[in-house]
Amino acid sequence: MRLVLGFLVVLCAVVVAPRAMASAEFNRLYVFGDSYSDMGAGYLAGNGPTSVAYMAQRMNLPFTHSKDKNANSESIDFAVAGADTGLNPGVKTNGLMLEVGMINQVQDFAARVRDKSITFDPDKTLFFIAGGLNDDKTSLDVSVAHITRQIEILKSVGARHIVLARLPTQMSDFSEAAKRLNPAYEKLVPALRQKLGIDLRFSQWGSYFDEIVSHPEAYGIVNAKDPCAFSEPLGEKRAPPCSDPRKYFYYYSSHPSSWVNKLVGDKLYEELAVQR
Repeated sequence: MRLVLGFLVVLCAVVVAPRAMASAEFNRLYVFGDSYSDMGAGYLAGNGPTSVAYMAQRMNLPFTHSKDKNANSESIDFAVAGADTGLNPGVKTNGLMLEVGMINQVQDFAARVRDKSITFDPDKTLFFIAGGLNDDKTSLDVSVAHITRQIEILKSVGARHIVLARLPTQMSDFSEAAKRLNPAYEKLVPALRQKLGIDLRFSQWGSYFDEIVSHPEAYGIVNAKDPCAFSEPLGEKRAPPCSDPRKYFYYYSSHPSSWVNKLVGDKLYEELAVQR
């Protein structure tokens, strides 16, 4: 009898537990975050796609930002430059709507699901959360509560495969927040995975940026300190860009170039492939 009961417990676990991720199986991607992921919902702080857009490209997924009027039928990037992990309706800056909080971003997605503007297959949809770099004035417990709330909202509308990203610690303007949050994020993932019964993973996203800036020569980068250009919309001084952005780690101050983002996007895709 004990053997039979044991078999039934194992069988139930197999049936109930979400399947592990496999990049080739996903047909939809949704991203929430800040300027390191923003593709135009707020402001693209760089000279080309961000890492999540390159990952979507490798996954063969059409990918656009949340302000695109045709976005609901595609994979969507809800990330907004300047966002922290919490609630913020956004701030108008030089004609741009920035700092829309990550909870607001997730609520926007959830509202579209509830009114059936967005439909998705939970088994074939990946959710990617990468934020906290702007939480330098937010306590650790509050930041973790914000991330937890985002994941809970996503689960409530059907999400089953979610990634929470490690933050880069070698970006000077953001290192303090990243170093404080990463250990908490790493502990949060297994705890919420067990509590919510979803396929929740911890991505090494931030570590990929750190690896490149720490060993720039290995990636053909000759300047890992200075920005290639200056962003007028963000209030930086006007100056001509460098002649070869690919040789610079940063395109704008503290914001990696599109070449760096491509390298990270490729590493993200490979990370997913390993988890098959």
